[in-house]
Amino acid sequence: MENSSVQLNDLPDEILMMIFKKLHNITLLYSLSDVNIRLNKIVHDSIFTNRLTLANFVPSRLILQIYSPIYFAYPLSDLVLDRFCSHILSKIHQKVKWLDLESSSMERILLSTSYPNLVGIALYNIHLENAVHLFSDERLFTSTYKKQISSLVIDIKASGEENPARDENIVLFTHIFNIFTNLQTLNIGPSSIWYQYLCFDRSPPTVISSTLLELYVCLVNFSDCLYLLDGRFNQLHTFHANIDFITSSRLIINNKEKLPNLKSFKLHCYIDTSFYDELILPLLHRMSNLEKLDLVLIVWTKKTLIDGNNLKLNIINYMPLLNKFTFNIHSKTRFYTKFNLPSNEYIQETFKDFKNKQIISSIDYFKEKEYSQCHIYSYPYQLIYYNNITNNFPGGI
Repeated sequence: MENSSVQLNDLPDEILMMIFKKLHNITLLYSLSDVNIRLNKIVHDSIFTNRLTLANFVPSRLILQIYSPIYFAYPLSDLVLDRFCSHILSKIHQKVKWLDLESSSMERILLSTSYPNLVGIALYNIHLENAVHLFSDERLFTSTYKKQISSLVIDIKASGEENPARDENIVLFTHIFNIFTNLQTLNIGPSSIWYQYLCFDRSPPTVISSTLLELYVCLVNFSDCLYLLDGRFNQLHTFHANIDFITSSRLIINNKEKLPNLKSFKLHCYIDTSFYDELILPLLHRMSNLEKLDLVLIVWTKKTLIDGNNLKLNIINYMPLLNKFTFNIHSKTRFYTKFNLPSNEYIQETFKDFKNKQIISSIDYFKEKEYSQCHIYSYPYQLIYYNNITNNFPGGI
């Protein structure tokens, strides 16, 4: 049999589509656009052009980011960027629905062509002081974009200052809703970097939106969470918040009205709090129609530790529609001694009626510091680190 070779053009369209789906769409478009009519038709398919990530993302190795992985955005190479802006984007612009951009190349990409069907945009490495001016630039964000963009992700670039410019964050937060009149999803600071945290203590904005459905934010204090859930976003069905501190506040905030539209709630806080009963539970009791709940907490209690009975009595019984409950809770107390401390077998028994049967627990007493701790979490473990692990922590999972 004579030697034979199969060229790319010899493969049927179905096989090419299967191969191309395994590749990064930016690499695919850069390499195969304008090679021939047939390949153009395939690589310009909406599967490869709906969402364009016109930036490089490199994972951070900062030791401070132990709670969730973050990525730094860098521009594409000049060669790749030139080809996209000069030849490729103008041919696929009507199919583009989402753009992931970084600050240094953002202006060039937005001005290279129009995007009549653009509904989502993510902006990375934006300097805080320039962000408001950026959104006000009619060359970049035309009135059409402001009406049609329904999803916005904005990641602020570090300024190098030790103290976060919280007032400027609030100005940006307010400006976003004034500019994008049909905003349904907002994600501020997906990298969870401390200087992107919002704080409303000093100058609460008067922001109201009847279109916002999903909100993902990092907040300084629990009062900021209460502020955002005081009814100003009355159609909100998803609210995810990383909170720095859960403490009481002098602010008088409406925290009694029910939240009937809220379906998904996430509350993560990695600093100890003693306000579980006073602040956290009253907020959760307003969410009677919640379907998904995710809690990460470190709680000091006066007496009993938080176990399955506590979760059922104080949370689950208030949420008849709840079908997914994930949690990672450390509870601590000085009430018990090593002689009356509940056993881990008892803690496990309190979870016997849970839908998620894999609940991991461990219980400890620290003699020198005179307190006990109960760690409970729903499997699989969601975080990227373990905290306060002792010899009693169960192995094998």
